[in-house]
Amino acid sequence: MRPKAALLLLLLGLFGCGTLLGTKTVRQQRKFTLVAQPLRLPVGLSERPYAYKVQLRKVEVSRLYDRDQLVSRLSQYEVREDRWNVWASRPSDMLTATLQRYLADAGLFAQFEREFLDQRPDYVLEVLVGAIECFTTEEHSAAHLALSWRLVDQKDNKVSWSGRFDREEPVYSRDIGAAVQALSEILHNECEKMVRELDLRFLNLARQQRGEPPLSAGEVGGTHGNAPAEDQAEAAPYELLYDPEKMIAPENRP
Repeated sequence: MRPKAALLLLLLGLFGCGTLLGTKTVRQQRKFTLVAQPLRLPVGLSERPYAYKVQLRKVEVSRLYDRDQLVSRLSQYEVREDRWNVWASRPSDMLTATLQRYLADAGLFAQFEREFLDQRPDYVLEVLVGAIECFTTEEHSAAHLALSWRLVDQKDNKVSWSGRFDREEPVYSRDIGAAVQALSEILHNECEKMVRELDLRFLNLARQQRGEPPLSAGEVGGTHGNAPAEDQAEAAPYELLYDPEKMIAPENRP
């Protein structure tokens, strides 16, 4: 083969490979994080900030979920790690930072920190996350967040306040970003409830110390902020997509 012909074939081959590579779509990982949104706080009889030092311990997340990859639940028995959609930071770190932002912005306490080096806090907020996942089935898409938290009095190591929720929100988009947004909204709503409950609790504690009668949420009025009436109503129970009843074909259900 003549040198010129060989060179021409080589150039054509390189051009062909370049064309093929140029048309190939290279998939990249997407990184997500939860976002702290402004809280609707009471403006009525609240006396915050209350003169206490409160420490937020690092959030504990179930080992199944405390990993870089987002977790999708396909059924009651099957979960899948999503290699293409990951958290910007591990859920334990991400949730700790998000909750710290919420509690700091709420201004409930005179001091609210992750660490108290030279002094002892009055209370410690402990948080345990049992699930942070997305549901992906042929019929449904949803975001699922389950969390419990408690405020421990350091004088006697007794629980001063506690709460828990297990919520699942439907998502009407197949894009994973919609599920992450739904997770953020769940956490926002529940943080708002927590702040209101703690505000009322410490308000009544202050009233008790002054010899005044306690107030109920209804009497305070502003304890639930200026949220719409439907937001103040008791939340309807959330159904789980992996409820065994739903996994039975309609014709076979009792």
